[in-house]
Amino acid sequence: MSSRIEAQIISIGSPRRLLFMIRKGVSAVLLKQKAGAIQAAFAGLDEADRFHVMSSLSKIRNGLAREVLTGILRSDPSPLVRHEAAFALGWVGDQTCVRVLKSALAHDQSFLVRHEAAMALAELGATSAKRALQRGLNDPSREVVVSCQVALARLVGRS
Repeated sequence: MSSRIEAQIISIGSPRRLLFMIRKGVSAVLLKQKAGAIQAAFAGLDEADRFHVMSSLSKIRNGLAREVLTGILRSDPSPLVRHEAAFALGWVGDQTCVRVLKSALAHDQSFLVRHEAAMALAELGATSAKRALQRGLNDPSREVVVSCQVALARLVGRS
């Protein structure tokens, strides 16, 4: 591994550097080796910068972007950032993202995140998520219930 790349990963420190690494397609192996550094750098950013990174990641369609988004959806403390990660996964995700989106729909404390997870599952055409979406019809949040209704209708329309 190039010491220049390793130094960039260790000192990410800004959304611009994180996006640079993702756009350059740093391999998933390299990401896993330095996941702690990447997570620490991302977590050190303020909420607005983390939100900006999520918006930008929705335009990058590669495995590294999906892996970063998945990790953020699972663990970011901000409901707004997790919501944006779910939204981005709906655009850049594939069937490997269904599990984390179903988990967010079922378990996230924020109705914003649960709503967006339902919509992302519909965007992905994840017919394997029908049961999770049907369970979402019993969510205490009206917004999530409506989102699950819309998502199920979209999935039925694609069948």
